Amino acid sequence: RPKGICHLCLAGRPGIDFENLSSDPAWLGTLFTPGDEPWKSKPILLSLPHDPARAAGFFAYDVWHAFHLGLGKSFVAAVLACISDRFGASTVDARFLELTDLYLQFCDESREPAYITAITKESCGWPDRKTFPNGQWHKGHGTTTLLRFLESWFSKNNVADDLILSMCAEAVVVLNRCFHEMYASDLWLEVSACHRIGGIGMQFLCLYQRLALEAFSQSKALFAYLPKCHIVHHIMMGLAKAHVASLNPLTFGVQIDEDFIGKKSRVARRVAPTQVIKRVLQRSLQIAYADWQEAGYIK
Repeated sequence: RPKGICHLCLAGRPGIDFENLSSDPAWLGTLFTPGDEPWKSKPILLSLPHDPARAAGFFAYDVWHAFHLGLGKSFVAAVLACISDRFGASTVDARFLELTDLYLQFCDESREPAYITAITKESCGWPDRKTFPNGQWHKGHGTTTLLRFLESWFSKNNVADDLILSMCAEAVVVLNRCFHEMYASDLWLEVSACHRIGGIGMQFLCLYQRLALEAFSQSKALFAYLPKCHIVHHIMMGLAKAHVASLNPLTFGVQIDEDFIGKKSRVARRVAPTQVIKRVLQRSLQIAYADWQEAGYIK
């Protein structure tokens, strides 16, 4: 018996599929089911103030890992795979090379950081057409930059003759608008802002579900259903159905923390430990000397 995929609801259990991305999924009625806590022993963190009836909700989802390093990577990789077929080169690698040139040109003109320096089958996780594309980059901002590039590309290319690409173009615009509003908002979101952002997010999820169905009907391995789809669904549904002012989902994102860790790592790799110790000792002695002078111990 499957144990489910979510600590907040019974999604993934028998009869409660997590793949339903509509506004009325079966799991919605199973939130915080009494007697079905997601732990064998009570976590020590729950000694902090929390709502006992919604104890599992104390552990919030991270929209950055769920989307920018999850569903977003899968979606963007699938879109890149689709539009690569619009280029004239005779091989997949050559078509991706043309696409890379346009992407780097976009980054240069818009002054976007090109964290991903080449769009390839490998970076898209798409070795063949029987494999679902799943982005292999490890920088969340890479997803953001690629989404902006895709919106620019769709604005310059007519894809009305392709149903999948037409829906992709709409989904890209919706996504960029959703996260732009989320990042431009304050810590607390008024109910109207919750409904607006959540509604846009739900619009994307509905488009993603339609894309997955259309790809399946055309026997194409595109737009995979991942457990992180369910996480994004939780976040957007929570905003769309909010009755009171709510915390911005970015509150629980860890992208700044991971960026800070990365910077410390880079500094550590570029500075010899002996130099660091020497500088710390020098600075400590300077501070101590100044304190002793002020106290009159040194004239």
